[in-house]
Amino acid sequence: MSTRVVRACDGCRVRKVRCNGEQPCSQCAHLNLACKFAPPPAKRKPGVRGRLVAQLRNSQAVHEQQANQSNQGDGSGGSTKNSPLAGGSVSSSSPPSDASPPAVTSIAGIVNSDTHADTAVTTVASSPLPSMPSPVASSSAWPHHTIHYFLGYLALYEEQIYPVNPVLTCEEMRAAVQNMNVSLQDRALVYAFTAVTINLTQTLLTSATDTLTEIATLMNLSIQVHRQAETSRDNSSAWTSLNAGPSAASVKFGELPVNFKRIMTCVFLEICMMAFKRWDRSLMLLREAITMIQVLNVHQYDAMPFDGLQIDAFNAEDGKPGYLNPAGATVHTGMRPRDVFRLRRVYWEVYIHERFLSTVTGFPCVQLALAAVPLHDPCIPPHVDLGFNRLVNLFRVLDGPFLAHWTAHKDPTLSVPAMTAQWVESKQAELDRDEDGAVAAEQRLAHAPSGRGRGRFTEVQHVDLFVTRVWLRTLVWQFALHHGLLRSAPPQDTHEGLSLHFPAHRLSSQLRALVARLGNVSSIVTHGSGILHKLFEITSTVADVLALPLGPGQTEEEARARLQDFEFLVRFLFSFERIEKTQRDYLREKLGVLGRQYTIVDFASLAGESPNA
Repeated sequence: MSTRVVRACDGCRVRKVRCNGEQPCSQCAHLNLACKFAPPPAKRKPGVRGRLVAQLRNSQAVHEQQANQSNQGDGSGGSTKNSPLAGGSVSSSSPPSDASPPAVTSIAGIVNSDTHADTAVTTVASSPLPSMPSPVASSSAWPHHTIHYFLGYLALYEEQIYPVNPVLTCEEMRAAVQNMNVSLQDRALVYAFTAVTINLTQTLLTSATDTLTEIATLMNLSIQVHRQAETSRDNSSAWTSLNAGPSAASVKFGELPVNFKRIMTCVFLEICMMAFKRWDRSLMLLREAITMIQVLNVHQYDAMPFDGLQIDAFNAEDGKPGYLNPAGATVHTGMRPRDVFRLRRVYWEVYIHERFLSTVTGFPCVQLALAAVPLHDPCIPPHVDLGFNRLVNLFRVLDGPFLAHWTAHKDPTLSVPAMTAQWVESKQAELDRDEDGAVAAEQRLAHAPSGRGRGRFTEVQHVDLFVTRVWLRTLVWQFALHHGLLRSAPPQDTHEGLSLHFPAHRLSSQLRALVARLGNVSSIVTHGSGILHKLFEITSTVADVLALPLGPGQTEEEARARLQDFEFLVRFLFSFERIEKTQRDYLREKLGVLGRQYTIVDFASLAGESPNA
């Protein structure tokens, strides 16, 4: 009986043939190959008792030594106030350096993570931020992601993002940036805020630009850290081996961390996902934000017996909240009025986003309208407060019947109440009242006492309100067209929205006047893919109307004016790189039809001006 060979030489192992264990072996000698044996693997040694405990003690000793050195170098450790529900605060010691903290082992990261790191006040001397999984975790891969880099986007955020997303102030974002090296949720928020700021302030955004790559990188970083922050308070230490099951006594899932920072992280990421046309992932992120808002049970504050005038009595400088942990306050205790107002605003913001997403994709809506729009909040600039309330009023037009008709408009097999001319007129009249209300609101701002905010809406706010209103009028008009309720010459006592030529007669001229007043085209881009989708919907509808024969009593001069308005809108829309190729092709097809019908405007050359022509 032959002796079993324990190890084969390298050549036999590669060729998968039997080796006799000699050197040289018979196989290598026959083929005149060098016969080599790799060194035997080291035998597994028994583990050292207390190794992990010693490792953790050494790690903690290093952190304590670093903290002591930091305190001695500063000589001070000033305190900062923690805004309720903000989910954390600026570090109470010196601001973190631009460099990311050194990576720690996985077991040390678990033990050193603070139970309240996501919501309570944290300091640099407390647990360091665990490193993220490779490859995204390595901060050396993105050396430009410094504190200074993120702080550089705060001015753009305050000027163009905050007025239409009035939840987290610029100062709160600054605090998050300075605290991002010690707080997971702050880091996730900072990545998301930077991504959405770049996304909504860059006019050129195509797959060939580095800008799009930077946005995608920041989004991926934010999503990963956001998930880490969610599970940082979970304890799964009972999983001692791959085959072992959990023990109910030692495995615990922590309470869902809910605060404004985590909600707005989801909202910012949801906005960015729209730029990539990932409607499914955008909906998922929006649903997560909605879930957190529902956990806060905002409806219990829907009819609170106070208004904005009483908020001064609850100022953080005058009275301290009756809770230590902001996250605990969101679920277990009452909130101060300033936080209730902000909670209402974030509720209405996701309400608006969900309505828009539903019109684009047909996804169902789960958010119900609150009893009233957000109350006057003196804690934010008046133009931001009033402008956001006007936007909420606009989207209240998208009520249950409206969404039901819109869904049926996309899927005729669905059963909905009959569409009537009275319903169409009521919606157009509702938008008329909103238009008058917006003008009156801006007049009130102009005559308000100076000192806080500005005396008018920002250009970004004005564009958002105006284009959204015209877009809603277009959708209502499409309902009427689909159900055969429009007339070339409707009776004098009916709303002009029942006219076949309404989009070309009124809406295109209004949009041209708006664009002509813009001081900066970026005011359009600031609203991302959403505003461009609305402009495309309006412009394509106007093109359909212009293809119709002239209405009764319409002169050639009036037709020329309408065509020039349309030419202006198309030229303006083609100037944006973000317009999808399918939308450009659709408009070029419409231009071809109009070019054969009219010679007043050179539509052929206009179609050639599209960058993707």
